[in-house]
Amino acid sequence: MSRASVLVVDDDADFRSLVRGELVDAGYDVTLAAGAEEGLQKLAGENVDVLLLDLVMPGKSGCELLREARQMGVQSETVVVTAYPESDMAGQCLEAGAFELLEKPFSSRLLLSTVAHAVERSRLLRTATLYDASRAVFASQDPGAIPQVIVETAASALRADQASLMVPEGPHHLVVAYSKGFPESARGSYVVRIGEGIAGRVAEEGKPVLIVGPASEDPRFRSVRAHGRVHSSIVYPLLAGTRLVGVLNMSRVHEHTPFRPADLELASVFASQALLALENVSLVRKAVHNERLAFAGRLAAELTHEVANPAAFVISNLEFLLED
Repeated sequence: MSRASVLVVDDDADFRSLVRGELVDAGYDVTLAAGAEEGLQKLAGENVDVLLLDLVMPGKSGCELLREARQMGVQSETVVVTAYPESDMAGQCLEAGAFELLEKPFSSRLLLSTVAHAVERSRLLRTATLYDASRAVFASQDPGAIPQVIVETAASALRADQASLMVPEGPHHLVVAYSKGFPESARGSYVVRIGEGIAGRVAEEGKPVLIVGPASEDPRFRSVRAHGRVHSSIVYPLLAGTRLVGVLNMSRVHEHTPFRPADLELASVFASQALLALENVSLVRKAVHNERLAFAGRLAAELTHEVANPAAFVISNLEFLLED
């Protein structure tokens, strides 16, 4: 599992340094901000599991920071540090969605346990979102709609502006089965050779990739021609053993916050569910095909029987006439 991340926002440099040391020693990735404005800038460029902020700061308060962060779509669990937990402002933070109030002064043990609980809640909520998405995939009664359901639920669960599912067409190519955020003309007409482009390479190598920033700036894909301005991508192969079933592509274009390793972990869970759904569709289609073959066989046998009986009748009657 990827390391949990924490953004600490406080105007007290000594406090920031102290908290950072405790959290880093406990295994967290920690980012610091000296005030609300800097904190909002940090949140605009990265996802964090937990936002740890001071309630009272020069300029915008911690409560104002929390409200603006929620308006930006930030879903991080928030721990508010304050010497006045009974104040109206502290209560407003809870109403705005803060997970916990941490009263100053506090022990290292209390800090770490509070942050750990916030991380756990953050990941449980994201997992629940993914679980709901997986249920939506398996709830579909129309096998032909499965690619659309997979793409739409993946885009929603992982906050992707663009998403697509590519499936093999013959032994050497991938074709788009369904896409979201692309022109409809791209569906079925956009063909990638396995081994070429990002999706083609992922299909060939069988390993998922997380791209932070434009693909052209990633050393692995500098030679790949980029389509549009993509800020971050996850490309995940769907494999049944070594057999390629599809490739799931998710990108953030308008959402400037990049995907993180934690998103890749969630994508792996969803990809396994998508694979099962696609394999179920394949089994259903094979069963229908086999049933049709069996029906055709039974029909042919019945027709042969119907044709054979009149022939036998004529032959037997000819023999009878010849005997006379």
